[in-house]
Amino acid sequence: SLLGRYGRIVSGPQGTHLAFQFSIPVDDRKLAQFLRSACGLELRTLSECCIARRDLSGLILGFAGFTEEQIREGMHFMAKGIERFLSGQGEGR
Repeated sequence: SLLGRYGRIVSGPQGTHLAFQFSIPVDDRKLAQFLRSACGLELRTLSECCIARRDLSGLILGFAGFTEEQIREGMHFMAKGIERFLSGQGEGR
């Protein structure tokens, strides 16, 4: 998958959120800002939620209140936005 090139989905045993953790260096805060302004997506970052781990970079994905189709479409849209950001059309890494 498009996202699989850059990281992995990390899930817990329950809840309404998943995390996408990058396996490459990415400024997740700049990425989230890009996705907000360029794609209209509102995402929280792992780096802003982790106090003890400065090496974590990723996005927190909320899925409560969305249909399965909306989640699938949102993931595809987000993946395309990440690809644009990382290819230099956004603010870069």
